[in-house]
Amino acid sequence: MHKKLAGIAMLLGLAMAVSAQAEMWSCEYDGSWSTFNSNDKGQFNWSVIWQSKAGGGWGITGDYTDHYGNSVLNGNCNDRICNLTQVYQSGELNGKRYFWKGKYSDQANGSTKTINRFEGTWGSTPGVGDGSWRAIATCTRN
Repeated sequence: MHKKLAGIAMLLGLAMAVSAQAEMWSCEYDGSWSTFNSNDKGQFNWSVIWQSKAGGGWGITGDYTDHYGNSVLNGNCNDRICNLTQVYQSGELNGKRYFWKGKYSDQANGSTKTINRFEGTWGSTPGVGDGSWRAIATCTRN
């Protein structure tokens, strides 16, 4: 009886471990940003991982690069709306933090790829819109 209970416990543990594995997507974005009150604008690249979160939503982590330098990008998405934080790690804006908010849409391209379109506003403080941005990526399921 003890062996049978131990076997059932092992199977339950294995089933829980498999179901707890997060869904992950790798995305390479090409995008552009502009400011509302000046002519400052530019191109950027994001290289990020989307990871599903327990209870719903997504976490995003990765790298951001534009003509001001390289940054770390982190954030969360729920109901196709994302809030991201960018911190420059090099360049003219080293150490500066920016906040991004955006909406996205996906267009399936088979079972392991999707086209992700993203757009929104960015600012130097949360909730403040200093400019707009848009980006597109082909994402691959990991």
